[in-house]
Amino acid sequence: MIKTSSKVKVALVKPHAFKSNLNQAELRQSIIKEYPSRQLGNDMQSAFAPREAYKLPENTYEKERVCWVDIPEDWNQEEAQSYLNELYDKGMEPCIYQVLSHEPILTSADRSFLQTMNETEKENFMEVKRQNQQVVNPETGEIVTRNGQVLYRKLFYSDTLKEDIDNTTVKRISAVEASKETESYETSKATPTAIAIEADETITF
Repeated sequence: MIKTSSKVKVALVKPHAFKSNLNQAELRQSIIKEYPSRQLGNDMQSAFAPREAYKLPENTYEKERVCWVDIPEDWNQEEAQSYLNELYDKGMEPCIYQVLSHEPILTSADRSFLQTMNETEKENFMEVKRQNQQVVNPETGEIVTRNGQVLYRKLFYSDTLKEDIDNTTVKRISAVEASKETESYETSKATPTAIAIEADETITF
């Protein structure tokens, strides 16, 4: 598989919906993945000739990734795009990368926010994350699963090139569960153990 991507573009800038003194920018990036119609090599044997010499058709898939970032309040779309272009000129390769997980995906800010909540607030917070991050089949409307577990997906912006992250090979503990287990540990001094599970084929997004 060959993966290529377009440069990140600023599609829209508007006042932040929740934070004063900030604007929001909508970023978009196209991800193109090419899969050969024939398997030419494997982990044991190299392909005899360069792939292009075989002149085989390619199966090409293109997806557009979209995420939102906070930007200075006095920046418009042109200024935000100009800043992105400067990063590319410096060789920093900004990108939009994805994280896959069997649990809602939390940032350090989310985890800190959870510490200020009571149990009911934590459950409500996590339910919103579940609803927003569940992967849904656009054709059927069904929630996508892997290994019999719900698949969650979140896109993030990075100002340098960053590979996609797939956390579905290990069972993750949610922030709410982790908080409860921490309390339990203080009482019992028993260390919780992450459980390894077998991964399905990687889903392409």
